[in-house]
Amino acid sequence: MASQPPPATQASSSTNAISEPRPNQAQSIKDRVFKDVMNGNWEAVLNAYGKNVNSIQTASITSSKETVLHIAISDNRSDMAKKLLEIVVDGKKIKEMRNDRGNNPLHLAASLGQADMCELMVNRDLELIMSRNMEGETPLFLAALHGRKEAFYTLHYKWSSNKGPHEDFSHCKRNDGNSILHVVILGEYLDLAFQIINWYPELAKFKNERGQSALHLLASHPAAFRSGCHLGLVGDFIYRCLLVEELEVESEQGLKGTFAEQSPEDRTPNIPGNYETCFNALEIFGNGLRAVFGPDTWKSFCCKVKADIETAQSSETTKETEHKLPFPPNYYTFFSFFQFVLELLLIIFGLGFFKVTKMKEKKRKHTHSLQLMKKLVESADLWEAEDTGSRPPDDSFDNFGGERIDMYKELLDASLDGPVSADGTARLDENSKDNEDEIKDRMTMILEEPKTGIANRRSNGHKKEKKGKAKHDNQEDKTQTKESDKEDVKEKSPFLVAAKMGVTEMVAEILDKFPVAIDDMNQEKKNAVLLAVENRQPSVYHYLQGRYPKKESIFQKVDGEGNSALHLAASFGHNRPWLIPGAALQMQWELKWYKFIKDSMPRHFFAHLNSKRQTPKEVLTETHKELVRVSSKWLTNTAESCSVVAALIATVAFASATTLPGGVKQDVGTPVFEGEPSFDMFAISSLVALCFSITSLTMFLSILTSRYQVWDFYYSLPSKLILGLSSLFVSIASILVSFCSGHFLSIKDKLKFVVFPIYAFTCLPLTLFAVAQFPLYLDLIRSIMAPVPKRSFEVTSI
Repeated sequence: MASQPPPATQASSSTNAISEPRPNQAQSIKDRVFKDVMNGNWEAVLNAYGKNVNSIQTASITSSKETVLHIAISDNRSDMAKKLLEIVVDGKKIKEMRNDRGNNPLHLAASLGQADMCELMVNRDLELIMSRNMEGETPLFLAALHGRKEAFYTLHYKWSSNKGPHEDFSHCKRNDGNSILHVVILGEYLDLAFQIINWYPELAKFKNERGQSALHLLASHPAAFRSGCHLGLVGDFIYRCLLVEELEVESEQGLKGTFAEQSPEDRTPNIPGNYETCFNALEIFGNGLRAVFGPDTWKSFCCKVKADIETAQSSETTKETEHKLPFPPNYYTFFSFFQFVLELLLIIFGLGFFKVTKMKEKKRKHTHSLQLMKKLVESADLWEAEDTGSRPPDDSFDNFGGERIDMYKELLDASLDGPVSADGTARLDENSKDNEDEIKDRMTMILEEPKTGIANRRSNGHKKEKKGKAKHDNQEDKTQTKESDKEDVKEKSPFLVAAKMGVTEMVAEILDKFPVAIDDMNQEKKNAVLLAVENRQPSVYHYLQGRYPKKESIFQKVDGEGNSALHLAASFGHNRPWLIPGAALQMQWELKWYKFIKDSMPRHFFAHLNSKRQTPKEVLTETHKELVRVSSKWLTNTAESCSVVAALIATVAFASATTLPGGVKQDVGTPVFEGEPSFDMFAISSLVALCFSITSLTMFLSILTSRYQVWDFYYSLPSKLILGLSSLFVSIASILVSFCSGHFLSIKDKLKFVVFPIYAFTCLPLTLFAVAQFPLYLDLIRSIMAPVPKRSFEVTSI
């Protein structure tokens, strides 16, 4: 048959005549194979592949230089790919099959998650795992990049079982320095990242070209943590009711057969959407059984069902589960059952489709991120001394004794007009005294040189050049360093990144493990407190306040430009960090943040000047000019629009209040409908509409005549706006009630019950207006009542 590969001897003898075909003949064969592949005629492809194996197996048949095996794998034709692999006798030929990006078939199978194909190719040649494409990516790296757990586990097991302990991690990195741990965190494949950090703990210390470790990247994703999400009252209630399981370390010995034999499609239940609720209920029921019987009983039952789980592993997992329980074992059943009941009720009441499933995924993400973060912090060594005493560091003073003295002389010669003596002191004349400030700056740079310059000089081979050229190169290096710092991460410490991004969990964990991290500063001389204030992170600032109530030095720190925390609270960046719409409300929350930071400072703290000779109030006024202008325009437009409506309602309400329906009795002068409930309602609603419409009009006119100073947005203008809108709502509702009650008196008993739907329809404009303006009304109330604003994470980036 065409699908059966010919014997090796027969293939070699039968293909000798075409082993080196003429160019026209080889091109004709590739064109025919290309057409068969495009038409899906794989039997003909296999036949041609077997007859012309030497000329086709590594030949490119597409414009992207893909081979037949590439196309079979990309089309998910694993059956045909397996037959093609059977024809390819030499496994090293697979490494030669590269497309225009340098990917061989194993790269492609790993990126698509085809674990079975990965296993077949690796069995032919284990060194395929080390093959790299043009970006330096190995198949293992691509499997991690695309979150293909099954393919990654297969390749990892094959490599670790044959190569032994992990000592060489070159196959876990690509050209830009990113490791497999970096890319899985960027892709938010947290379960895979948790396994990687346990199998490759050394990767936690690896940094890419930008100096970012895996902890840096995780710190730059605040949405992966609970502190980075605003759920609301209902969402927070559902979040607390849900129960998710933590990740567990999977042993390398148990990988074989666990993932390599199943594809993702086989494990994912393909169920219709209308059955999803039933499956959700069954899942909740399983959680309920776990809650009723207790975690230990449930786990032991599952271990009995799964015969392939060893007793030692199950007992060890049980001990870990007991250790991780948030409550004592005898209380866990009660709390778990209570959570099960709440979760079941949420699904019964129809929230399963919209809230429960989505919220459960979010909580699972937060839980896994927290586990991963703790592992990364445990593996971090950024706060440990590099010189442990066993071996001097490369940039130690002793290693460069004479060279360092020469460098000091060179730096001083560049600063002073006079020469430098042999002992390193400068001979100053009277004119040199005018350069005292410059001398101090140069000496400061000299003292800081052991931390920065020596390593750079040593890496460049310590080349000695002329003074003028050395000075030029030094300035050029500094310029390039400053530009790269702007492009790259300024905060070299993940603790500072977490403080900047508002990841309170990471800030607390790092301080628990490494208390010295509180002294970290970035290149702009900003510590965690200054970064939290500058980037409007109330949760981080609150935590630092509670943790260091008596350590005032960290709160009184100033950055390289002389800005204190109050200066940074007064400054306004390009983004809008507050979780509230409207320029005026943004301005109010900016002022609230400034006042909150000012009130939290120690009593003896004084507002000093920064390097630009500005006080915090001056910074506040200068940086918020544009926001004040936009806020003033928004308030003016709102007040003008609402004042027109308020004036119209006041006119109608005045006419209604002075006109009595039915007239008065001529003999006594009293109203005809006196004593009628509808008449009383008409009289009261007319008066209420008149009073509140005038009040609303007065508030809006006071906004229009305001001077729009900076501090007017703190309380005065928002209070007038909310009072004017509230009065306008009441006046509109009152005038409609007045109209309906007066009309009801006119018809008396005629069609009395028919007019009620008409009255309800009359209230429709008020309802639509209220619905449209209600979010603004709630934002105004929240803005005035909230003592500290809430941070939005949608606009923050590193």
